[in-house]
Amino acid sequence: MKDASTSLVKGKYIQKTELSSSEELSQGSSSEITVLPLDSSFHVDSMSETSSVAEEMNQSNVLKLKFQMEEMNSHPRMYLGIDPENIFIVDRLTLFLKASRADVMTVLRKIRLNESMERLGHVFCVSRSTISRRLHKNIPNMAQFLKSLIIWPERSIIYANLPLAFRANFNNVQSIIDCFEVEIEKPSKPTHQALTWSEYKKCNTVKYLISCTPDGNINFISNGYGGRTSDSKIIQECGYLDKLKPGTVVMADRGFKAVETILSEKRCSLLRPPSVATGSKMTEAEVRYTKLIASLRVHVERVIKRVREYHFLEAHSCFHHDLLALVDQIVIIACALSNLQGPLLH
Repeated sequence: MKDASTSLVKGKYIQKTELSSSEELSQGSSSEITVLPLDSSFHVDSMSETSSVAEEMNQSNVLKLKFQMEEMNSHPRMYLGIDPENIFIVDRLTLFLKASRADVMTVLRKIRLNESMERLGHVFCVSRSTISRRLHKNIPNMAQFLKSLIIWPERSIIYANLPLAFRANFNNVQSIIDCFEVEIEKPSKPTHQALTWSEYKKCNTVKYLISCTPDGNINFISNGYGGRTSDSKIIQECGYLDKLKPGTVVMADRGFKAVETILSEKRCSLLRPPSVATGSKMTEAEVRYTKLIASLRVHVERVIKRVREYHFLEAHSCFHHDLLALVDQIVIIACALSNLQGPLLH
């Protein structure tokens, strides 16, 4: 009852207040009530300001991207792994891929410097996911285009470009081979962990067979194999033997001893330092011969070093599993761009 009476009193008070207010208004009371008009300009101004800020940000990004592109064009070797005289290849790739110049430079810069997705997004003023899409979309097609730069020349062409160091003693060498490995993230499956484990590197790797001509031009690159795969197995399976014509002389390190039989079946020969039995001593002639071959075979190591200048393929770059499916194409791109740099020897 108390609540009901209170409500009743309150109701009367409200009614009385409303009546008195109405009376005051009708009598023109001195206490005027001013109704302010709705200020729509606040909403319009704030929208305009937001639009202006977005415009300024877009303009800022455009200028920033323009500066970055000019910087890469000015120093292509540093940022893209391309010599200034070969910068035209960027335009060729743009046409072939039907992509923007920024798309092409994103791929080349990633392979050259191996920057994080976040860093590349900052450079090209786009999101991390956009960078990832650019890489996955363009790397396979770029590898397809650049693969034409990795060719096996005719014997006469190899001989015509034979460096002086080879002409004196080994003028019949057409191919110098070696293997190199690139570290990858540890696979989640135990089977894959075992297949990619490298006793040599003591980590999980992908392994490649590479061949170069005596003047340092890459003329063959295999697909990737698990780090535990033997050199002889890779040579048998990767398609390298299909490139060899009867009479071809291949130079390699003494670790390729098992390959000698495989090559002889193709009527080819292997040139390598002589094997030395444990505890025995090499003759003076063997020492001279070993040093001579080592001084020439080292050029394939220089070629591999040049390929590793593309930081994505450094020995311990540790390929992320998201990009592992693209590793073969990335190796092709790096080898092709290495060939654009010209011969190591004259």
